[in-house]
Amino acid sequence: MKISLQQITFTYPHTLYGVFDIDLEIQEGELLAVIGSSGSGKTTILKLIAGFEHPQKGTLLFGDRPVQVLPPSKRNLGVVFQSYALFPLMTALENVAYPLKVRGVRTEDRLARALEMLRRVGLEAFADRYPATLSGGQQQRVALARALVFQPNALLLDEPLSALDAKLRIEMRDEIRNLQRQNGITTIHVTHDQEEALSIADRVAFLKDGRLVQVDTPKNLYDHPKTIEVAKFVGRSNLIPVQVVDTDRIETPFGVLSCSTKGFSPGSSSTALIRPESILLYPSIEAAQSQHGTTVFPCKIIRDRFLGPVRRVDVEVKGYILEAETMWRGEIGACSIKRDSICLFLKTE
Repeated sequence: MKISLQQITFTYPHTLYGVFDIDLEIQEGELLAVIGSSGSGKTTILKLIAGFEHPQKGTLLFGDRPVQVLPPSKRNLGVVFQSYALFPLMTALENVAYPLKVRGVRTEDRLARALEMLRRVGLEAFADRYPATLSGGQQQRVALARALVFQPNALLLDEPLSALDAKLRIEMRDEIRNLQRQNGITTIHVTHDQEEALSIADRVAFLKDGRLVQVDTPKNLYDHPKTIEVAKFVGRSNLIPVQVVDTDRIETPFGVLSCSTKGFSPGSSSTALIRPESILLYPSIEAAQSQHGTTVFPCKIIRDRFLGPVRRVDVEVKGYILEAETMWRGEIGACSIKRDSICLFLKTE
């Protein structure tokens, strides 16, 4: 089912907080992640789609049907909350079967469908277990099974993985993506975890102060953020004040770099985004020059953090500190920056 928000505005009573003029389309079968800092409006968007809140302005469409005044019970949506909200006195099977019970499905049929859904999330053997005897990941799977068992029009996920440990979060986000693809269900996933959003979403929507700033594929959002705010929130970044020299060069605090300056006038000021992994590190100037044809700079390590598969270092380049990420384990004495990895913004900060 396609979901469309057209000029949706909602503010909480007696406050200036909410969402404003939201135009957003979630395509049928798409997984859209919604990210932003606390108070940006992520959960408010979910509440409006679910029917827990109603917009003061705008139109909400399921397919071609306006639904902004429908109660939640009439929207046929599966919802998974951060707390999972499982019934403690019901078994896993009874929890999953409950949405079918309230829809009047006869006992034999609903238990068979619930057991099949538990099988699909790998918990058929835990059907008779109560929530308190299940791990966090198992409870999460029961909650997902319950949200999918009645074949909802769409699935709404409100930070469902935030209570899990790091390893389990990774496992469960892959599980969510697999289930979403298997069922071909339109899904809106609200999360504060940018890595989680980038790893599972078809597209990512970034909200700031209740307004939609950018909706894009994970790759475009990371490589080509539209604003400095997006660049800061998504991934790690070096944001550097620069001046445009000509059509192919910028002046930075540590020297001239080659990059595309299309759309910028010579002499204009800008801010350049350089991702840490785009800074190439070498043991010496000579080594850098022999391996890389672009401009290279001498540098020295200010801070060195070994993280196993990667190494994060702060390097000083002519008095300016850059954050870099590399798999190189040896000495570092020079660096260069990939031309195509530099992104320029129209304003300085």
